[in-house]
Amino acid sequence: MAVLELKNLEDLTGFINDSEQPILIYLHAKWANECKQITEVFQTLAKEDDNSNIRFAMVDAENVQQFCKKYIVTSVPTVLYLKKGREMARVQGANAAELTKTVSSLRSASVPAESLNDRLKALINQAPIMLFMKGTPEGAQCKFSRTMLDILNKYDVRFGSFNVLSDDTVREDLICKVHSYVKVFFVIGLKAYSNWPTYPQLYVKGELIGGVDIVKEMDEANELASTLGL
Repeated sequence: MAVLELKNLEDLTGFINDSEQPILIYLHAKWANECKQITEVFQTLAKEDDNSNIRFAMVDAENVQQFCKKYIVTSVPTVLYLKKGREMARVQGANAAELTKTVSSLRSASVPAESLNDRLKALINQAPIMLFMKGTPEGAQCKFSRTMLDILNKYDVRFGSFNVLSDDTVREDLICKVHSYVKVFFVIGLKAYSNWPTYPQLYVKGELIGGVDIVKEMDEANELASTLGL
């Protein structure tokens, strides 16, 4: 999707009021050399298919001074992420890496709940036994994941695994920085999907068995083998 080039405050106000999608507004100035790189990056990001759920617009800051005053924009380049007129994130200065990171975060946050649920369901059913953990079977990154691996390895059972640290959308994540940093809340993830608040999580044939405490109790009660289908 191409960047919409706005001319004045009326155009900008209409763009904000008419959009139901997340919007990014890039405030620039022709005289500012710092804007050249950000303009190129902004236009490139807008054309990426993965960002089709985000609307991109740019406007000369000098033509919308009232808007700049309202949102306390004191320098260019500045990119604002607005949702229903409310500022949710800001990237200030010629920081192409931060802008790219922000757009990536917004893209993950704007994934429809239905499509995310479909993806989680597919992951859960990827193998008859699936372990969602922090790290990998070769390198667990928390003591609870290591304990879960020790229990499963006792049974010499084959299982699939997914490293929740590798995907911010699958794992419930929170990034909260202020003003010139990203401010995005991820409230959709495997924790919400399964209504289970911690990791690791063990699934058998698409059904949640539980976390490490429950699996440990089942092991001690000699109930885990039958649950695993052994």
